[in-house]
Amino acid sequence: MAFERDLKGNDRVLSLEEVIRDRQTLQQRWSALGYFPDKSLSQMLIEGAGRYPDVTSVYYVNGQPRTTTNLELYRDGLRLAGALHELGLGRGDVIALQLPTWYETTVFYHAVFHIGAIRAADNPHLWPCGGRSRTGPRQLPAGRLVQDRRHRPGRS
Repeated sequence: MAFERDLKGNDRVLSLEEVIRDRQTLQQRWSALGYFPDKSLSQMLIEGAGRYPDVTSVYYVNGQPRTTTNLELYRDGLRLAGALHELGLGRGDVIALQLPTWYETTVFYHAVFHIGAIRAADNPHLWPCGGRSRTGPRQLPAGRLVQDRRHRPGRS
């Protein structure tokens, strides 16, 4: 379900037609501005890794910085994409991710995009309603849910 909040803070459920119409309007506007290329995310990741292979990113693991290059991230994403494919996941499958901002989370996003799956994200830390969004893990229309042990329901 998609929600819209009015100026008074009241939520209203949007119809599928309203959501589709809104997304089409955004796509047209972004295409006109050049923000919405006629490429998949996977294609853009491949191009970025090829164009800027040595650009580094910094991730923190147990409080310590870890650096990686675009090429390493791309290769790790492809490896995980192969594993997801071996599990039978692919184009059009919905995979919910509820993971902290780890390097492995970024790799997972890349893998999901490479196999053509749909990423349904749910970050409990970004929602003001007691650490759970309206689309919590039990309500997401996903075929698979990937969660860190600390974020499983019933754990603190």
